[in-house]
Amino acid sequence: MVPRASFVRSPMYQDLWRPYGMDDGMRLTVSVDRAGIHHAINLMKPASGGPFDMDDIAMARGLMPHLQRALAIQRRMEHADVTEASAISTLNLLRHAVLLLDEDGRVLHANALAETLLLCGDVLRAKHGILYAATAPMTAALHAVLAAAAARHDLPMRAGSLRLPKPAGGAPLSLLAMPFQQDAHWSLSRRTAILVCIADPDTAPAVPGRWMMELFGLTGAEARLSIELMAGKELRDIALDSGRSINTVRTLLARVMAKTGAKRQSDLVRLMANLPRAGEPARDPVPGTARQAHRKAKHADGG
Repeated sequence: MVPRASFVRSPMYQDLWRPYGMDDGMRLTVSVDRAGIHHAINLMKPASGGPFDMDDIAMARGLMPHLQRALAIQRRMEHADVTEASAISTLNLLRHAVLLLDEDGRVLHANALAETLLLCGDVLRAKHGILYAATAPMTAALHAVLAAAAARHDLPMRAGSLRLPKPAGGAPLSLLAMPFQQDAHWSLSRRTAILVCIADPDTAPAVPGRWMMELFGLTGAEARLSIELMAGKELRDIALDSGRSINTVRTLLARVMAKTGAKRQSDLVRLMANLPRAGEPARDPVPGTARQAHRKAKHADGG
């Protein structure tokens, strides 16, 4: 890079190379990224070893493909870690329980709501990684839906749905199993084949009133009215609960429909049902000790 006479007078040589007995160097540039930054390995030899010769250079050239491969694997692993962490965080923000299963129907991952559901075990549970419903007939129906989603037993690949009754009563859970087409992955890990979404009508979160106000310019009263309509309440019940006259409530509704562009009340409800909703971020719905015990039980079962 510079003439040797100039280099030996440089601070780098005097302060670093000379005190440590380094006399000759060779740089292996493994890659150059998009920003033009060189990723290199510097090799140094003492004066007693003589300069790097053609045999050393030939050996370095032979090593280069392996070094480049190692760097590529490191980058892909770092990217996979970031992607996995982002995907898991996203799944935990969803308002539905979500399970990822392999082609044999074994649980690979469960988001926070799904872990809570499996931990309770009254509607759905996992044993040795395999999902079971509350009764044998429901389990048979569940396994048939999962087999179709994974195209097992020579079945045509298709999505399927199932209602899972709650032993304690209330609206049944709605389960949807979909084929999960995943791109080829460089690792040897089991690939996801089935995406399972489970919704509980009794716990479906409402659209926050603040979102309605920001999206459509609604007032607080108009946003509350919209949310109550989404919850299935009638105008007369809303008027009675709020202490307003039915005419006042109808005036509020007319303003909401004008601001949202809805032509009918059913259009307004459909519009709100299609708005994005997510759960609260980051707070663990399962206490730490219970979650750890659940995971230990899954590992013990091979799940």
